[in-house]
Amino acid sequence: LNVACFGVGGKGGSDSSNAATFGNVVAICDVDRNTLESKGKSSGFEKAEQFIDYRALLEKYGKQIDIATISTPDHMHGPITLAC
Repeated sequence: LNVACFGVGGKGGSDSSNAATFGNVVAICDVDRNTLESKGKSSGFEKAEQFIDYRALLEKYGKQIDIATISTPDHMHGPITLAC
């Protein structure tokens, strides 16, 4: 299963790590570049492509994603879920 993670800092860090146990993380997204780069160096995330815009991630990987974690501020849950 291919996994995409939206929001990988704070609670998103543990959510994405948990999801990685169920599949291959192909892409991660976070608006904070430092958080994104740090998560990208973590075990299981080294091969994941990094995005700062969720729309760009979905444009490239949307049809290939089987699992998505959405660990963003509340006001972004709906738009990202609908886009997925």
